[in-house]
Amino acid sequence: MIGLPPFVRSPGCLVSRNHTMVKICGLRDVQSARVAVEAGADALGFIVSHSRRQITPAAIRAIREELSAAFDALPPMIGVVVNTSAGDIADLVQESTVDAVQLSGDEEPEALRDIDVPVIKALRFPRGTPVDSARRQIERWLLADVPAKHVLIEGHAEGSYGGTGTMGNWTLAAEMAAEYPIWLAGGLDPTNVGSAVGQVRPAAVDVSSGIETDGTKDPAKIRAFVVAAQSLVS
Repeated sequence: MIGLPPFVRSPGCLVSRNHTMVKICGLRDVQSARVAVEAGADALGFIVSHSRRQITPAAIRAIREELSAAFDALPPMIGVVVNTSAGDIADLVQESTVDAVQLSGDEEPEALRDIDVPVIKALRFPRGTPVDSARRQIERWLLADVPAKHVLIEGHAEGSYGGTGTMGNWTLAAEMAAEYPIWLAGGLDPTNVGSAVGQVRPAAVDVSSGIETDGTKDPAKIRAFVVAAQSLVS
């Protein structure tokens, strides 16, 4: 596996533990974020770009302030953006106080030179993508002059930048996770995340729609997802 710099940002550092890490994404209110923290989530995701789960930078800051008053330490808060300029990302970081950003659009690795916080890059591989092709795409980000800290593999849905609940290619993801610090997303929920972790062995799993009921984050599903994802000790 390629050695990478640790994901370090204070407060709250996303570091390797003896379980698969969990990112709860698409959070929009402090109640759901509190449940995620209490359940043991390793990262909190907030979608800033256009989405039905979109949240403003000011609202993210307000959530951090409320959580900081309730907890001694918080997991990293990650802003999810799509084709956003480095200048706008800098404004986002300042206004929202997110610890990192996830690039979920058509960005190129060169963009990392102008981003001052840790970056997760989301990639989507259509069915039938050759292993060598996936490897080249991942290495473009992990071996760039300024590398991404992590690569997230999520389900491919034509014309979408994620968040559709489309199942990813677990077989390809498993091959990549054997070589790289892969995060897995797409179609995960409390009933299948244990199987995904067992088959893929990702560094982390990421969920949004799979922990919702009628489009709203479900506290019971959040808790069940974290337990299922973390039950397989590495």
